[in-house]
Amino acid sequence: MQNKQLRLDFLVPTQSRNDVLNFFLNDVEACFKKNGCHCLQVLAQKDKPELFIDTLINDKPDCTFSFNGVRPNEEGVFLSEALNIPHIACLVDSPCHFIELATAKNYLITCSDRQYVDFFHSINASHVHFMPMGASIDLVTDPSSPRTYDVVMLGSCSDPRKMAARWKDRYSPQHVKIIQVAIEIFLSGLGKSILESLMESVHDQVHQPEGIRPRDVDYRRCWWEIELYLRAFDRIELLKALSFTSVHVFGSGDETWKEVLPYESGHIILHDPLPFNQGMEILKKSKIVLNSSPHMIYGANERVFTSAAAGALNIATYSTYLNETFHEGEALYYYLPGRWKGVEDKIQTCLRDEDLRNKMAKKAQEIVIKQHTWDHRIHEFLPVIKEFLISNNLKFN
Repeated sequence: MQNKQLRLDFLVPTQSRNDVLNFFLNDVEACFKKNGCHCLQVLAQKDKPELFIDTLINDKPDCTFSFNGVRPNEEGVFLSEALNIPHIACLVDSPCHFIELATAKNYLITCSDRQYVDFFHSINASHVHFMPMGASIDLVTDPSSPRTYDVVMLGSCSDPRKMAARWKDRYSPQHVKIIQVAIEIFLSGLGKSILESLMESVHDQVHQPEGIRPRDVDYRRCWWEIELYLRAFDRIELLKALSFTSVHVFGSGDETWKEVLPYESGHIILHDPLPFNQGMEILKKSKIVLNSSPHMIYGANERVFTSAAAGALNIATYSTYLNETFHEGEALYYYLPGRWKGVEDKIQTCLRDEDLRNKMAKKAQEIVIKQHTWDHRIHEFLPVIKEFLISNNLKFN
């Protein structure tokens, strides 16, 4: 199969927080087109499914593509199976939301974390591929260009204390204990992932006198509660670790930020949330970006790549995958959740030494341009798609 023969229909979500999925989709579509593929965007209207289904039938794509996949209907039937059109589900969020996708017979699932791939394999998903998100080459900006903001964080705020208070009303005492112990394990600084911490906690609890049987554990909901809590907690504690450094935070939850942060010094400056494309413009005007991603220690959040492409220096959650090419002190700085002390010293060192910051940011940008743009991702992904389609006995035009 030549690339020019591949026909993809992109399922466009009608709702996407801050337009992030639509932004990704446009970037990915452009990269497929560069590789000679026929592409068509189809608005996936749930209230009018006949419209986009008719479009798919008439266009006759080799496969469809969406971010976060298409779930089965109430009868458990997948659209891809009903139409006999293979589907590529590029997952942005945690697998705990998409466990049912593993049962689809003609799905190719991509994950941004290697452990997510292992998880899907463990529940017998047929086609799973590790593919982190990428950065648009259009973001590339000289790190030494004038920058308005010293330090920036893009992210909303939720109160982990309120989350924890709700657990006792939602779950059994055994489930609450599993969640609490898993969080303690994760924050112990041993480098365990959320899923690894959850499984260790379950193992501990099933051996307690009033423990719980493994088959009675709601793994999916525990996983999601732990992740929600830790993502909120890590952002807050990361900001708390900065006693005097001014940080511009762009995201929703003004009142919650004020409740959970020490506000007396006034060095945390809150801004309204921005559409994704405007957030990218902020990165181009930032010297340093704080990137909290405690849920991806074997993969990467796209923000690390987009920040580096935009010429900003990353302070990022440690990831074994990122550490393969982005080395500490050369291209970015890492921190471990639970060990936020020392982050401020790294920030201040780079703010005082502009040459150092520019050198590190330039190094990270070069790595992104060579290895982590959407062009690079799609170029490597096309052979995977070909193999997947052949396995579905697709006859190419």
